[in-house]
Amino acid sequence: MHVPGRAITHRSRLVPVLLLALALAVNTAAEPSLPSGEVVKLTDDNFDELTADTSVPWFVAVTAPWCTHCQELKPTWRNLAAQLKGQIHVGEVDSTTDPVLQSRFHVEGYPSLYYLRDGETRSYMSARTLQHMEHFLDGGWKAVKPVAALKSPISQQGRILGQLRMVPYNVRAYYKYLHNEKKYSVLTLLAAFLSVPVLFGLLSICALDAFFTRAARQGHRPLAPTHHPHAH
Repeated sequence: MHVPGRAITHRSRLVPVLLLALALAVNTAAEPSLPSGEVVKLTDDNFDELTADTSVPWFVAVTAPWCTHCQELKPTWRNLAAQLKGQIHVGEVDSTTDPVLQSRFHVEGYPSLYYLRDGETRSYMSARTLQHMEHFLDGGWKAVKPVAALKSPISQQGRILGQLRMVPYNVRAYYKYLHNEKKYSVLTLLAAFLSVPVLFGLLSICALDAFFTRAARQGHRPLAPTHHPHAH
């Protein structure tokens, strides 16, 4: 025999269970992934997302494929990543494929190594051996002064500058997409791009005109007549 009250009771009991499962799923997804023991390829597209959570530090090498010293570093870099599994992310930036990200580190030579921790960036200037790098990561970094915020790729200022530097590359990629994939002509795209600053200028003029016109009207309001008491 079906009793409606019992069905409602069972359903009401399922609600907190489902909510608990949903909360656990959200928390699990939100937790930052621990270092996998492999070298992570950092790019213009994924750098800010991967380094947004600074609870786990990063040791990053900025390299170039034509650099002999960079090629010599690769085996040591892979071994270091394996040894630091679960502790520190080990990443690599290819300066030839990701020039914007490379510029955010203000690289002066290759390979250049950087330690990213708690929103600060420190340059590693010691020998590129496994023993020396482990000593640096074990606490030796504390003796190194962090670079200025404007030169740090993970500071707030550095991230903003990075986004600004990406604008020309994004515009170029969007142009290629519209021209090659959507088959828009060069003249159509040129007219569209030129219309943006023209439209912005017209809107600015209208806004300024409305502002100053209103201010002028308020400044020329007639004064209310002053009533003087009659002299006796």
